[in-house]
Amino acid sequence: MIKVTRYNALWSRPGLTIAGIGRGQVIDPGTGPHRYQRAQRALEASGRAVGFASFTFDPAQSGSLVVIPEDTTGAFDTAPVMPGGHLEQGEDQGWREIVDRGLAAIESGHLSKVVLARHVSARLNTAPDPFAIGASLLEQQAGCHIFVVDNLVGASPELLLSLDTGILRSIPLAGSSMSDDAELSSSKMTEEHLIAADSVADALILSGVTFEREASEVLDVGSIKHLATRFTGKVETGTSFADLLPQMHPTAAVAGTPRPAAMDLIRRLEGNTRGRYSGPVGWFDIEGNCEFALALRCGLVSGDKVTLHSGAGIVAGSEPGAELEETRWKLQPMIDALGLES
Repeated sequence: MIKVTRYNALWSRPGLTIAGIGRGQVIDPGTGPHRYQRAQRALEASGRAVGFASFTFDPAQSGSLVVIPEDTTGAFDTAPVMPGGHLEQGEDQGWREIVDRGLAAIESGHLSKVVLARHVSARLNTAPDPFAIGASLLEQQAGCHIFVVDNLVGASPELLLSLDTGILRSIPLAGSSMSDDAELSSSKMTEEHLIAADSVADALILSGVTFEREASEVLDVGSIKHLATRFTGKVETGTSFADLLPQMHPTAAVAGTPRPAAMDLIRRLEGNTRGRYSGPVGWFDIEGNCEFALALRCGLVSGDKVTLHSGAGIVAGSEPGAELEETRWKLQPMIDALGLES
């Protein structure tokens, strides 16, 4: 549970910081597509103005959380701390094997993309305040959405959904590189990104949202380059994140396509190891405004231990060794923020 300290939740990105203060209510919104509505109703019943939420990747899995603070502030003055420590496990060979099984499913025609995630554990030298880790990410990961919700702390590059007085924004990312723009123009990267962007377009159409879709571009977020597509739209009065997220998440950027086949394969290959990794994380208010990112580049802190997650999109032509290397550099933002020996 959240400690009663100055802060009990954090969301910060360029131009906006919202930190929860005071004694926070922690609410379990349950499972299934109605968990978003339950989160919204919990805020309405609380009499407070703003809530923070972190939902599990798999809607069928328990563990989602809503934090409703007594108040919020735009000031966040926690000093950054890097506790240091070392990685304990990698499971590299096991992850290569599930990538092979994912490729076999793609080659058999059951699906065209699946996103597979791996996790590693680390032992820290001291038990850190997650908000001090968030402060380290703020210094190191420019342009990201920095979040802390009930010991899940990270720096997400990917905006899933923003609603601001009826204006919708979403920026799906897929296709990643540390430095090479030419690599991002390859047919493999282009296909991987197109699948992710199309999944957002399909979700918005299903939700009845009128929107504009820009041409894909290379976006520098934190230390990694991504292919990105910007969506903007207008929603009807009264529309909230609870109406849109059941269609929008999980996108092909974190699951695959077709979604039912990808989710089935992920459940069989990964089990229930993701928890809130790659689920929606963000804030929402009583007036219907919100910002949710995908919970990427993150870790779950528990005392002097932390579990880190990363993943890669697998399509026809993916090579397990290259995909493993991609997951390693996606772990690096948290490794750097924690001061780990990698």
